[in-house]
Amino acid sequence: RPLCAILLSLTAAHSAWAQLPDGSEAPDFSVVDLEGETWALSTLLDSGNTVVLNFGATWCTSCWVDEHKGALNGLHNVFGPEGSGDVTVLYLEFDDAFTSEADLSGSGSNSTGNWLEMVDYPVVDSAGSVHELFGGSDNPFVCLVCPDGLVTNLNDLDFDILQGAALSNCGNEVGGPAAFLERDGLQSTCGEEAAVGVLLTNLGNDTLVSATMDFGDGVDTTEVMWAGALAVDSTVLIDLGGVDVSATWTAALTSLN
Repeated sequence: RPLCAILLSLTAAHSAWAQLPDGSEAPDFSVVDLEGETWALSTLLDSGNTVVLNFGATWCTSCWVDEHKGALNGLHNVFGPEGSGDVTVLYLEFDDAFTSEADLSGSGSNSTGNWLEMVDYPVVDSAGSVHELFGGSDNPFVCLVCPDGLVTNLNDLDFDILQGAALSNCGNEVGGPAAFLERDGLQSTCGEEAAVGVLLTNLGNDTLVSATMDFGDGVDTTEVMWAGALAVDSTVLIDLGGVDVSATWTAALTSLN
């Protein structure tokens, strides 16, 4: 009997630190990000948003690799507050004991790099209490909460899988214009100059007729405008002209329709 009691206690303790299983009711919380903005789960859900929670740690190498894939940034940029407004993504640094804000910027001793430059969506420091609410132990993980308040754990951080999980699997429809912008690399080269372009995919709820983006060629940033009739789930290649082959060029959407 004593041994049985001990085993039961250990099992109970272990389960208390397990991630909330799929279909669990999400506990409410409110956090303040590094920009001073407050995010309350119940408020976001009441507005019809799906909320994606990235519980990370600055020392986590696999998290750094996942972040480099860009799927969570893409979800935020396409469907977040400055996109269609249907999804909120939050980065919650949960290791209160061993990390600091300096680690988020990459200048601390427990960091894999500059997370503030890497992550496009809101960053919350000292989020250990929220991590506990969702059953976190020592390990980082990603989950989402549908507008109905139910939790789904996310194991594959692929953009298409995240899009399906956050929208159709949650019964959450895209409420406005939304588009995904993807670099199409070097189109052609001629001496020291290379032609570059981007692929624009319409992920919104209607035909896309215009898009504006900022194009940085490594020296200057110029506004590029596209106009046409791009059907839902269709893609168009937009030629951005030539850049120096050694330049790091960027393109970011600023407005749609």
